[in-house]
Amino acid sequence: MQELPETLQYAPMPLLIVNDEDIITTLNDSASVMGFRAGALVGDYLNGMSEPFCEYLRYQPASNVYRFQFEGSEKPCKVTPIQFAELHCLWLQDISENLALADQLRQVKKPESMQFRQINQLIVTAMGYSELLDVVMSDNEGLSTEKMSTVKQYQLEITRNLRAIQDLIDGNQGVEKNGSILVIEQHETLAELISELLRAEGYKVTAFSDAQSGLKFATMNAASLQIAIVDEAIADKDGEGSLLDALELAAPELPILRLTDQGEGQGTIRKPLDFNRLIQAVQEG
Repeated sequence: MQELPETLQYAPMPLLIVNDEDIITTLNDSASVMGFRAGALVGDYLNGMSEPFCEYLRYQPASNVYRFQFEGSEKPCKVTPIQFAELHCLWLQDISENLALADQLRQVKKPESMQFRQINQLIVTAMGYSELLDVVMSDNEGLSTEKMSTVKQYQLEITRNLRAIQDLIDGNQGVEKNGSILVIEQHETLAELISELLRAEGYKVTAFSDAQSGLKFATMNAASLQIAIVDEAIADKDGEGSLLDALELAAPELPILRLTDQGEGQGTIRKPLDFNRLIQAVQEG
């Protein structure tokens, strides 16, 4: 498997390099984490698509969503193809959380009609920035430093829209519930969304996207926390062990709700999140 330049290997979006036989020859870290493996056919992840995916992709609109199947999970993605010689470069944009966002917000919170329209508009804007990533990735020059900066800027705009949603919901809150909640989630956008929804339900929420800050806060404030919601994929502050293990040692009495990409079980919620189930799990403690 050929090596990718560092900017591509560690890019925030999954990248697949595919030959004319539809075989994945190279992939970056994000694609590997999603579940792709070198040597496999792209069609193997699309319910065994019979024709070469890259050829099929040529005649499809850019707005199409493809549902890639992995063991125990499914990832809806938009795909942006770029041709280099005899190789096909496929940029994947996972839109799981985008698809769940509007529906889950409607189900979790029913604000007054004016606020609802404003929230809906902010959701559309946030998803619009996600769509713009397709435009960024359509240039055949690859993912340059300038493009990496653009991707980060779009992610920042999404976060700003989510914070605006929070402000609207805060103005429609009921009586604050007892207890505080700690959220440790490596994806800042998702951490922000979880925080907003819980605050809308009247909880005090503190969120972190890095292990060291989250672990330190939990250690110092364990007695006042009702529950910790933790992404099980995050390593501890040294980058070696599990943050969950470190958290259980530092605050053994603190209830923990795990967010996982794998199977669901007691004390776990599977991604993409069902926010109704998340809130129910928090209420049950």
